[in-house]
Amino acid sequence: MTLGAIIAGALVVSGGPASAATLTDVSWSVDNNATGATGVTYTWSFTTLTAGTVTSVTFTVPAGTTGTPTISSVAGLGAGTVALDTGTNTVTYTVTTPAAVAAGVPVFVQFGGFTNTDTPSPPPLNSTVTTQATGPATIDTGTSADVNFGDSNTAVTILLGRSLIFTNDTPAFTLQPVPGTPAGPVAAKTVTLTVQTNAGGGYTLAAAMAPDPTFVQQESTAGSATLTTNRFAAQATLTPSSTSGATLSAPYTADKYVGYDPTTPQTIVTATAGTDGGFDTLTLNNQIAVDFSQPSGAFHGNIVYTVTPTYT
Repeated sequence: MTLGAIIAGALVVSGGPASAATLTDVSWSVDNNATGATGVTYTWSFTTLTAGTVTSVTFTVPAGTTGTPTISSVAGLGAGTVALDTGTNTVTYTVTTPAAVAAGVPVFVQFGGFTNTDTPSPPPLNSTVTTQATGPATIDTGTSADVNFGDSNTAVTILLGRSLIFTNDTPAFTLQPVPGTPAGPVAAKTVTLTVQTNAGGGYTLAAAMAPDPTFVQQESTAGSATLTTNRFAAQATLTPSSTSGATLSAPYTADKYVGYDPTTPQTIVTATAGTDGGFDTLTLNNQIAVDFSQPSGAFHGNIVYTVTPTYT
């Protein structure tokens, strides 16, 4: 019984290689190292260290490698087929009719049809080659030196600054209306405002007027079809650029005489895009006519314009 056990153990040990050897001369190269390049040929070479019946050889490739590889050249192994498993990032050459391969045999394989990974080096991108017997059982294995994949793209970022240029041609003006019965002649002053901007979403232009401390009464912000006596009002005319889509807001669109709200800026112009190098020009014709019911004196106010861009 003891002798039988010894003989059985000896038979088990002799059924395959005791351990896999480490390949030390694995080489891997590519004929185009640009990331994402198509139709690339991969070439591997190595020398067997352990004799055995080679049924297949596997070659690891970088994650993201794709394509349908084709056989260009094989030496040192029998005829076979090649396939790429993108799930495991492994190329497998399967020998059609496995045969014994002695130790020290140079092996050369060349496969075309790969699409390179999109990931440039680093990280290190090498290849592990493994010869396999039936099972599969590893015969020899080894890792190549790195292949550096160069980035085939140059990312370009252009940071375009936000810009809005607002001009006001009249920082101050004085009106001297002549009282009359009924109201005297109209006193008027035109103020021209321009907007130039690259705000892709356009902008709004609004105005409010704060009296200090009292002021001739203003026209309603809803506007009036005619200039009301003793009311300060403005009529608006807009000349938009060719791209901004700027329009006058109601009630200015009806050419009404409109007063300035004393606290809340009232939108006069709404644009939907930038001016593309041109200008939107707003003309405000400020007017007043008074009669003898209006006391004499100096009445002061300050028109505040607010331009709010929408950058995209």
